[in-house]
Amino acid sequence: DMKGEDYYTDGLDWTHCNGLSEDAEHELLWMSCKHQEAIFAVHSEGGLAGILGGPLSTWTTDGPVFGTLHGPFVEGDRLYLFDNGGQPAAGEVYQLDRSNQSFSLSESYHEKGFSPEVYGNVVPTLSGGVVVSYGVTGLLQILDANRKEVLRIEADQDRKSTRLNSSHLVISYAVFCLKKK
Repeated sequence: DMKGEDYYTDGLDWTHCNGLSEDAEHELLWMSCKHQEAIFAVHSEGGLAGILGGPLSTWTTDGPVFGTLHGPFVEGDRLYLFDNGGQPAAGEVYQLDRSNQSFSLSESYHEKGFSPEVYGNVVPTLSGGVVVSYGVTGLLQILDANRKEVLRIEADQDRKSTRLNSSHLVISYAVFCLKKK
């Protein structure tokens, strides 16, 4: 229970939220907070269910913890997020052990030369793969269930050209260009 000045301590804003994910199965909302340092699990009817990461973590981990995160997404017992504070920045997947309130890093995706300081996202696909967006760096990858890259979209920093690589034979996409007057 925090009040007034407690929302802004150590130069970090607890109300700064970079993502929200509904976990309907467990009636929880997962939010990245405290300037992206921690993930809060909140019961849908109100009340804190736990904190993952940061100095006040109520969950334990046996390995590295995310630093500056974006886009938390929970599906089953897996937490997907993009960690901009890691070296290198990476899309990460954590395994959640709800009964012991612990979590551990199970997958990490990073590409040399694509390390955004802001934004980024990693989400599961319906076929068991993942989509990894490297935010403002201009890279998007789709990996299949075996984690083989099946689609890669790269945009130059000036966004004037895009390179599209795919392991599939047929690719169709639309490109819209807007010009300033």
